[in-house]
Amino acid sequence: MKRKAIAIITALLLAPLSACGGSASTGAASTTSSSATAKCLDVDADAQKTITDGAKSGTLTPVAAKAVKAPARSNAYIVAMKFNDGNGEMTGVWMTSGLTAADVSPLMSVDGYAHQFTNWPNTINGETLNAEEPGVSDAKSCLTD
Repeated sequence: MKRKAIAIITALLLAPLSACGGSASTGAASTTSSSATAKCLDVDADAQKTITDGAKSGTLTPVAAKAVKAPARSNAYIVAMKFNDGNGEMTGVWMTSGLTAADVSPLMSVDGYAHQFTNWPNTINGETLNAEEPGVSDAKSCLTD
């Protein structure tokens, strides 16, 4: 029953992102942007906490996060966040609807770390998100700039 409720809530939350255009398989040209052309954006602390609150187990502590506007999807952001699971620091990538706690949801896991450590879904309309999503490398670069 709980799984069914979560599935229904997830479907309702993903509705705004399901209208997002584009695809991870739009071609190599769409993934060639660099942080030099992408605008690095701040992600507020409460939004970072919302992302880590989706931990599969234990506690994840946000360390730092930056985002870029998702180049292949309207009304979405690609967020790269360093976090600590108590055993060390790593970086995961999520797709969000905004950069503050009030508008971060719906959100989804994009790369392997995000999917491994959080319960956020990783598909849009049957398309599985992954590290090849346009904007992922830009968002990660923003963390080191």
